[in-house]
Amino acid sequence: GLAGCVLAYACAGLCMACGGVTHYNLILETCPHEHRVAHISISNLLIGAPMGLAPIAAGFVAELWGRTALFAACEVLTLAALAWFAAAVKEPRAIAALPDGAKPA
Repeated sequence: GLAGCVLAYACAGLCMACGGVTHYNLILETCPHEHRVAHISISNLLIGAPMGLAPIAAGFVAELWGRTALFAACEVLTLAALAWFAAAVKEPRAIAALPDGAKPA
């Protein structure tokens, strides 16, 4: 019904807002100042295109294979991303600015 639709869109907006805030914080903290505009532009292109096309692709998947397959695929992607984050992402402020033995310019 209407209330469920409003609630679903409100929760989707909240999730997208949380993702946007963390995305921009990571970009602002990890890229050099002289390349910040380029990093923001490229990251917006790399993230914006899939975010725009994902709902359309999800609609096709749900139509072809059903919502159960769609939710299973979403769960697999979510768990894969969680595993990658746990294994590969490090706290940016804990990473040394210069490699061992390197001298500042």
